[in-house]
Amino acid sequence: MSAPTFVIGYPRSGTTLLADLLGRHSQVAVPPETRFAAAIHEHYQPAGLPQPSTPAEFVEGVLHTYPRLRDVDVDWSRVTQRIEHARNGEADHGAAGRGAYEADPPQLLRAVLEEYAEQQGKPYVIEKSPVHLLYAATLVDWFPACRFVWIIRDGRDAVLSMLGMPWAHDVLALHAAEWTYRMDMGAKLLHTHPDRVHIIRYEDVLTTPVQTFRALCTYLDISFEPRMLDPEQGGSTVPAWEQAWKGKVTGQLDPSRIGGWQRKATLAQQRVLHAIMGPALERWGYDVPSQSRLTVALGAPLRMPAFRYVRGAMEHTKGLLRKSGIGVPLSRAHVIEEAFHSQAEASSTVEPRTPSP
Repeated sequence: MSAPTFVIGYPRSGTTLLADLLGRHSQVAVPPETRFAAAIHEHYQPAGLPQPSTPAEFVEGVLHTYPRLRDVDVDWSRVTQRIEHARNGEADHGAAGRGAYEADPPQLLRAVLEEYAEQQGKPYVIEKSPVHLLYAATLVDWFPACRFVWIIRDGRDAVLSMLGMPWAHDVLALHAAEWTYRMDMGAKLLHTHPDRVHIIRYEDVLTTPVQTFRALCTYLDISFEPRMLDPEQGGSTVPAWEQAWKGKVTGQLDPSRIGGWQRKATLAQQRVLHAIMGPALERWGYDVPSQSRLTVALGAPLRMPAFRYVRGAMEHTKGLLRKSGIGVPLSRAHVIEEAFHSQAEASSTVEPRTPSP
């Protein structure tokens, strides 16, 4: 497998829709999102597990600290075999495969993606995890030839969509600041690796899908297939427990989703959004109403420095909790996932009733 391509962006910006459309291509496999780099940095490494002595121990350790990775439905014993085979090949060439085993995250991710692609019978694989926008430098370090497809959406629509998610908090200002922060992170990636990043706008996917996907396919070195835009071809990349909020991606492309903030956001919400996001919105080509420009100016203190401090303090606290052995605080998404699987297991073990005579 060549170096993987990663779909990145802010959550609720169309990453799942884009992944599903790409997965309809006859040559492209797109697994459920792995969040792999985040899993390594936020779960596996902070857990303080002992150094694994074999690839099997490393695989088990990652799955133990981040069970959501099992959403990628592959044979994990075959994944382990792929790692061992790659390591033996390195040893045969006098490379790092000799000696004691050392945990190798990129080798594991490559093995997972290769196994999934082979299982789907497709030669190319694209991984979609919005959070990987924050770990792009890690992914470039792991895969020097990797590429990114960055999908951008009007931040007002994306943030308001976030408020409706069962796994998200309801603090509008923090969501707005997070969108701005991620746009800055994407801009840095684009500046550092301009040839690695292909930008797609969510609005273009909905209004000019053929032109948008022809350009994307050219970037990916694959041929455009009309079936990518045919909802009847939908093979969703969404696990069952996420269907409640991601299930719409298999439907028709709906341009009415553009600019929904003008109908849905109250005047108070619009003031908050424009105060925090206004300059970034304009920088990325989204119109800010003229009456909101004073709000933008007055909202300068609400923007990045304070948010970066709060965000950094939260991440530092979470890391300390993990290292102390107190446990990893579950996100709301993990709580929902565990509840779904617990309910599924309970329903599958219920014995059938004996009909009354």
